Amino acid sequence: MQENTSPDAAIEQPEGPSAARLDVAAEPDDSFAAEEEPKKKKKDKDGEPGSNRGIETLFRVFYDKNVQLVQLADNKANTLVGINGMIISVIIALVSPRIEENTWLMAPSVILLLGCVASLTMAILASRPRLMTSDINLEQVFKNEANILFFGNFTRLPESEFLTGMDHLMQHRRLLYDSMSRDIYSMGWVLTRKYHFLNYAYNVFMVTLALAASVFVTVFFVIGTR
Repeated sequence: MQENTSPDAAIEQPEGPSAARLDVAAEPDDSFAAEEEPKKKKKDKDGEPGSNRGIETLFRVFYDKNVQLVQLADNKANTLVGINGMIISVIIALVSPRIEENTWLMAPSVILLLGCVASLTMAILASRPRLMTSDINLEQVFKNEANILFFGNFTRLPESEFLTGMDHLMQHRRLLYDSMSRDIYSMGWVLTRKYHFLNYAYNVFMVTLALAASVFVTVFFVIGTR
């Protein structure tokens, strides 16, 4: 006798406890996925743009960067002040007594002295603190028209009004964020002023050195060939 090997032949299914085990194994386990889904949604909600955590990180990064840029500008300005001061001191103390005997030193010395004085002045202006104050009141703070976080403004208020204004900001998040944004804008304005003066100071110092060196070499060789 031949066995029925056609594709349409019925496949025998196990019966009893073994069949129950196969059914359980075949069903997907959705409990783990159900536990992971709320976690994923919570993570996406915390990290989405506009969340409290994202806003706090934004302001923290802004403040840190601005403070670092202010420190960098002040360090560069102090370096330039020290170099220019040293050059001016050397010209006055060592070169000026010898100008009568070596008149050819007059031109490069004057150029170097004037350029260093100009560069020194701009470096001092870049590092000089500038206080911008304005009279504010609680009504302006409540209407979101003034920055109470800047010391040049809140020091003009009585202590009781300052505490009232700060309490109002802490109860209204939108006003708090706007005040912090105004404070960051003020820091950016100060940084722009500092770096403008610092840029001019370094450019003047560089041009002065190049011009003084060129005049010195030219005069030296002209006088030396005679």
